[in-house]
Amino acid sequence: MVYFYQLKRAEFWLAMVTLLSVLAIDVLPGLIIGVVCSLAVVIYRSSRPYSSVLGQVPEAPGVYGDIQEHPENKTIPGLLIFQLSMTLYFANARLMRDRLRALVKASQPRPHTVLLDMVNNYNLDITGAEMLETLVEEFRKDGIEVALAEVHEPVKQMARHSGLMEKIGENHIYPSVDAAVQLFLRDWKIGV
Repeated sequence: MVYFYQLKRAEFWLAMVTLLSVLAIDVLPGLIIGVVCSLAVVIYRSSRPYSSVLGQVPEAPGVYGDIQEHPENKTIPGLLIFQLSMTLYFANARLMRDRLRALVKASQPRPHTVLLDMVNNYNLDITGAEMLETLVEEFRKDGIEVALAEVHEPVKQMARHSGLMEKIGENHIYPSVDAAVQLFLRDWKIGV
């Protein structure tokens, strides 16, 4: 337990709640309380995932990394590359939408395109698809295109069934972040 406390306090408290529940009530109800508490922690953590703006890593063509962790990474004017650290779903869709809106508003110069790196998204639920549809419409009204990179097949299927793919356009889906960036640079004739 000391090891848990030193390494990760949340894990320590989960173990303590489970242990005390088992001792105070009984084994099965105590374990059920521990499982319910663990699920609550998982939902809480997944509803607040880490997100990052990506920039090109110097001296490493085609590689992009978090600009907050590595300020030396170079952003591309007119292009906002956003990555969510986990699957987009109902518990974190609103948070992602709000972060993207804030990033677009704060970006100087204002982005022409928002590129969503979907590498960590292996699934897409209805709420996530609806949020992306709304965001695409909202950004288009402001003259901002939305593109997706590294989209896994289950996400593509959901996007097709939900109508999201029609709103984004198949031509705005790229196999990699670098492929999208290269096309953006070519079309907008921007040198990096």
